[in-house]
Amino acid sequence: MTLDASLKCKFRMKAIYLWSVHDFMAYGDFAGWSTHGRLACPCGYGCRGFQLRNGHKACWFDCHRRFLPIDHEFRKQANAFRKNTKVFDEPPRRLTGEEVQAHLNRFLGDTETYGRLHNWTHLLCFRSLPYFPKLLLPHNIDLMHNEKNMAEAVWNTCFDTDKTKDNVKAWLDLALICNRPSLHLVEKNNGKWDRPRAPFCIDKNDKATILQWFQELKFPDAYAANIRRGVNLLQRKIFGLKSHDYHIFIERLLPVAFRGFLQDNIWRCLAELSFFYRQICDKELRKDVVRSLEDNVAVLLCKLEKIFPPGFFNVMQHLIIHVPYEARLGGPVLACLSYPYER
Repeated sequence: MTLDASLKCKFRMKAIYLWSVHDFMAYGDFAGWSTHGRLACPCGYGCRGFQLRNGHKACWFDCHRRFLPIDHEFRKQANAFRKNTKVFDEPPRRLTGEEVQAHLNRFLGDTETYGRLHNWTHLLCFRSLPYFPKLLLPHNIDLMHNEKNMAEAVWNTCFDTDKTKDNVKAWLDLALICNRPSLHLVEKNNGKWDRPRAPFCIDKNDKATILQWFQELKFPDAYAANIRRGVNLLQRKIFGLKSHDYHIFIERLLPVAFRGFLQDNIWRCLAELSFFYRQICDKELRKDVVRSLEDNVAVLLCKLEKIFPPGFFNVMQHLIIHVPYEARLGGPVLACLSYPYER
């Protein structure tokens, strides 16, 4: 019972569950589907990752060509992604709420198939609602954390920091999975190993130029934090970046900061990634724009796979494939971000 202050009377207030908003770690707790392992993605039934032999982490490298049109040229490129591999599989079909409920009733509690056929861990209390299977978007992929993780991975890998995704284990996995001999480890005469600098790594002197540019940046009031306070030219790093700082970096600063310091094809791919996030985070979304993003997001991920090593593509990079679809169902992502709730 709730008091209506204007009418001075009480009425019975009712609420309906529309969707949940939280980071991906809480996604597993809230949906009952574990976000760890090779089936971490909610589309785990159809698009499965694999475990890296040296990195020992779940990877979704070369899992996106199946989302391309059947006649796309990337499908037939045998050595641009995995070694001697062409992909002609169709994209995984999205399950309805009733089908998901049937899978849950079948697999929940089955420890023998856990991690291989399913990732169900517990039963969500909201599934007792009679209309829950009819919901097209019961749980949102939080774009705030997705954007932050993607921006952080691009920055650390291109700047070759201690948090880079292009480490020794990634080099070993690259030699096992991909046909990129120019990036393989080379043994020297003294018994040590050397590796040529990757084309996506920025030169040491260029790093200082970019950081000097960051130190001179000035933003309008209440637009962004003072990023230049965290710039350290001696260590060639930026400290203290928060989620909103990475939001500004990947949507506005990335195409400008890296232009001229990377090969043109790599810079264009990163600029497309920046434009993708800028479009999907608009206050207003047109249906034709969302449809275009759905058609082009798989191409964008495949371009990134041709540049970065397999260790770069964890579940956060894979989740981008589902973001335009969720925007088409739920509308502008401003209502599905964690910013207003965490603020």
